[in-house]
Amino acid sequence: MNGYLIKTHLICLLSDFSFKDYFVAAMKGSIYRENPSAMIVDITHDIPKYNILKGALVLRNVYRSFPDGTIFVAVVDPGVGSSRQPLIMRAGNHFFVGPDNGLLSLVLLEHSRADLFSIDIAALSPTISSTFHGRDIFAPIAAKLSMGIMPESLGSPFSDPVKLSFPRPKLYKNSILGKALCCDSFGNIQTNISARLLEGKNIKRVLFGGYCAFGISSCYEDGKDLDFTVLIDSSGFLEIASYKGSAAAKLENICDVDDLEIILEV
Repeated sequence: MNGYLIKTHLICLLSDFSFKDYFVAAMKGSIYRENPSAMIVDITHDIPKYNILKGALVLRNVYRSFPDGTIFVAVVDPGVGSSRQPLIMRAGNHFFVGPDNGLLSLVLLEHSRADLFSIDIAALSPTISSTFHGRDIFAPIAAKLSMGIMPESLGSPFSDPVKLSFPRPKLYKNSILGKALCCDSFGNIQTNISARLLEGKNIKRVLFGGYCAFGISSCYEDGKDLDFTVLIDSSGFLEIASYKGSAAAKLENICDVDDLEIILEV
């Protein structure tokens, strides 16, 4: 992998900054100062504040949609300025730049081999803010990667990254127990039950929040006459949805959606 060549100048940004302040623009300016030819895509800047798991899930769900060589800058960083390490990760044919707080760990789980580097901040600007590493560390490092500079030149090998405690489904003889992970802007609830886990299984009923769905639907419209429909979402995980409505809103008066458990009878 040390001979890997950049195939694109594409840099994708993900953060919890929102667009209300100058933070996103400052990151882009930092990239363009290093590489005026960079192409920048905003994945989202609406990750809930400090929600590292949601950021990690969005990053995992989106990165495979981009071409080889794409550089992802992920900044959900409540520990900014502390002793946590700033990282570069090379996984598959993509690069990831962000804090070592678990934000990159769900991508890391999908790769049997990945190279990690602790960024050498001494090689960057001498005036690094202790509160804005997105602008002063992660953005310029991404720009350098986009110009073909290899991560080996930007940091030292790193072998012990922080990994999120990702809840795994529990498998029983006649059932699978999973839980809700996050909701999208439509109110669809993504769970930790993957389509791969369900291969070859006959799902009889899906139980959640006092409701019951019979089997798994193929599209949202299958549930147009029902309160809820259960299907496999675009990232390959079981999802609870409500046709032209919000499943999360319908359930929030009954249970805490963040603690919602899902039982699949097989």
